[in-house]
Amino acid sequence: MDTYRTFQATVLRRAAVGTVVVSIILLAVFSLSAALGFVLGAFVSVVNFRLMVLNSYKVLDVAPKQAQAGAYKWAGLRYVMMALALAVAAGSARFELLATACGLFVSQLAIVSAHVRPGATGNAVGTNE
Repeated sequence: MDTYRTFQATVLRRAAVGTVVVSIILLAVFSLSAALGFVLGAFVSVVNFRLMVLNSYKVLDVAPKQAQAGAYKWAGLRYVMMALALAVAAGSARFELLATACGLFVSQLAIVSAHVRPGATGNAVGTNE
């Protein structure tokens, strides 16, 4: 498995573990709706990260004009998914809107943590160490 696939697996694993830990804390401190909202946002965040990775592999195999059009299409799909998650949370009493918005940043925090503390990947991706 190459470095980027290992890094992707590390990010997904950290996002899953972080989601479980934060959800348990939210459940203990606040309410079930806060925990469910965070899980909803985290789920959309992880799916967005996975779609971004899949799109990056496809972009490498096509012409630049097609790659740009495809990138806009995939970015639009990812934004619509985030908007739908926020709309569901805003319209339902089962999900806390603020917790859902915070959950949307799970993948980004997992990426940052993988760069700050590489763990299984050895060196952080993008460094020359």
